[in-house]
Amino acid sequence: MTVDRYFESSELHDPGSTGSRLRDRRDADSGEAHRSTYQLGALSTGEHRFYERIGWERWQGPTLVRAGGELIRTPDEDDGIMVMRFGSSTGVDLSAPIVCDVRPGEVW
Repeated sequence: MTVDRYFESSELHDPGSTGSRLRDRRDADSGEAHRSTYQLGALSTGEHRFYERIGWERWQGPTLVRAGGELIRTPDEDDGIMVMRFGSSTGVDLSAPIVCDVRPGEVW
């Protein structure tokens, strides 16, 4: 399945707290809003348990980035990508390759 619209989540940090309540609220709010616009959520994290608890799943397939017309493997990201499947993406194969578009900064 090709997903045309996806959102990439970023982490929100509050130096004065553990961040868990802040992230719980942010993720709950953003999840509902994104579901009406996008087909799939994707993020790169080392906090798998936190995101699994709120419905994210680990991506099991290889990761790549699209730069122009070229696909470039990003093996360092293979164990860090998580996705939120909903709507038309509920049947997406978690062991298939996943590709994101190149962007400034960290690709994933």
